[in-house]
Amino acid sequence: MDATRGVVVEQDLGYAVAIFEYAATETNQISLTEGDRIKIVSKQAKSRGWWKGELRGKTGYFPCDYVKEEKGATDGNSA
Repeated sequence: MDATRGVVVEQDLGYAVAIFEYAATETNQISLTEGDRIKIVSKQAKSRGWWKGELRGKTGYFPCDYVKEEKGATDGNSA
């Protein structure tokens, strides 16, 4: 959180790969297909079971239990 403006600053927290399909049920969520590689931008909602990420040009929440976090991969060129 940027204390001077009171806003949450999104950051690059690495990537996760979808291990299950997920169909978004709200407009602030993203759908996942098994094998999708999601850029993680926030883990603040993890206690509720959700992370925020970017996929196919859309940013939204997805269930963190449906993905496996990649270790050590922080750029878009890693597989």
